[in-house]
Amino acid sequence: MHSVLLSSNQTFVIGIVTFIYLNPEYCYSGENLLNKAILYLFICLSIDMESKIKLGMVQVNNSFYKQNYLPLAIGFLQSYATKNLEEIDKFEFLLPIYKRIPIDEAVNNLLEADIVFFSVYVWNKNISFEIAKKLKQKKPEAIIVVGGPQIPDNNTEGFLRNHSFIDLVCHNEGE
Repeated sequence: MHSVLLSSNQTFVIGIVTFIYLNPEYCYSGENLLNKAILYLFICLSIDMESKIKLGMVQVNNSFYKQNYLPLAIGFLQSYATKNLEEIDKFEFLLPIYKRIPIDEAVNNLLEADIVFFSVYVWNKNISFEIAKKLKQKKPEAIIVVGGPQIPDNNTEGFLRNHSFIDLVCHNEGE
């Protein structure tokens, strides 16, 4: 038998999972949310294990005159995380996707990610959602997080119902 010392974040997640399990009527899509919470708990607990949590970042930009520019938003997010996460060595950032590449290629590049963050703008919303949807079909356990100006601030519940492949929505600045 193994004993595990839990961090305060992990203890908090266990409390959330317990609440959702005991009170599904208070939660949007109780069973679905429970599955997501259990998956999140598993990822949090894996921090104490040897495997790293792999993070994917997607902010598809337009190319101008065959030039591609690294996106500022996901650069800020990765920089913020690298500076502020207590155990940054437990995470691995995959190479970001910022060029318009075929959707299947983007999905294949993200298959090893545990959590994928999408920065969504008017010029990349359709391709970002298509990548996220196909990734979720190929790897249902991946956690899909979206943010950016194209994510509505109102009616988040309706937005998530219409985009069931998305797990979490961030409003305002992600960091």
